[in-house]
Amino acid sequence: MTEPEVSVVRRRAARAESSAPSAPAPDEGMPDAPEASAFEGGKPPEGATAGGSALARVSVVIPAFDEEEAVAGVIRAVADVLDGAGIKHEIIVVDDGSADATAERACAAGARVVRNPTNKGYGFALLRGIEAAANELVVITDADGTYPAEPLPGMIEAAGKYDMVVGRRTGALYHGPPLKRLSRLVFQFLAEFTCGTRIPDINSGLRVLRRSFVLRHRRAISTGYSFTTTVTLIALLEGQHLEYRDISYRQRLGRSKVHWVRDSLRSLQIITETILLYNPLKAFLLLAGASLLAGLVHLAALWFLPAGGAGAVGAVVHAVYTALLVLALGCVGFVAGMAGRRGR
Repeated sequence: MTEPEVSVVRRRAARAESSAPSAPAPDEGMPDAPEASAFEGGKPPEGATAGGSALARVSVVIPAFDEEEAVAGVIRAVADVLDGAGIKHEIIVVDDGSADATAERACAAGARVVRNPTNKGYGFALLRGIEAAANELVVITDADGTYPAEPLPGMIEAAGKYDMVVGRRTGALYHGPPLKRLSRLVFQFLAEFTCGTRIPDINSGLRVLRRSFVLRHRRAISTGYSFTTTVTLIALLEGQHLEYRDISYRQRLGRSKVHWVRDSLRSLQIITETILLYNPLKAFLLLAGASLLAGLVHLAALWFLPAGGAGAVGAVVHAVYTALLVLALGCVGFVAGMAGRRGR
């Protein structure tokens, strides 16, 4: 080609190059790389869903205190169910100061064992295990065989839509004796009054939740028997979405560590503290309602009973008033103390 022809060709090539779309810079305009599949082999098993509600990697946290009879069976049952559903998982057993072979049997069954040198309580053990978890999605269950493993794949899948998924216990073993039912009704009333919503099972120990949520509220969550109660209350008072799935509640293996009177009183204390932290107005409305009820009882006694009987009722009512006043002052002090700590 002559020199003028070469110049023409070069100009045309330059114009074509400038009009062509430029390649995007790294990470600019390009979709994010897909996350590794939650399922073994990269494919969901038949019947499982892919996409936003896909079954995710999970950490299963099991607190255990002297549960050598049941812990290995629970671990194997959970592992078999999750493996069968193709869900990648880890199982963490928190040995909460056991004096038996709980840790050894859990380790032999394939769990990762986290040990507390002394017994610190159900909630403390759960917090320790959740803190050690490698995944955001966490399943909690008990080491005594009372909770079935079969509902877990469905509950884990539902966690793609809901903030927390709770196993709602059913059956005669769950309901228990009359006094236990009464205390459960009292706690349920307090919780539902505070949250303004129905709570089918406030303290079920089988649930799927988020690690970040628990760690964000760890200072307010009970380290004892009431861990699940406070988690439920805080989630609902924060406006989270909870889903309840019916499960069968089974006979435990081994000796129960629950002391009904002591743990019920502690649960009442924890519920009261949680209400004062997240919705204090409801607590004072309850106190005002109790005072009004006591006054109405006294008025009815004065109207219908003879002088002696009315006087006795009046003495009881005055005692109730005094107890309510002391409780109200304690509540005010608690709220003021928490406000002072937050302000520092």
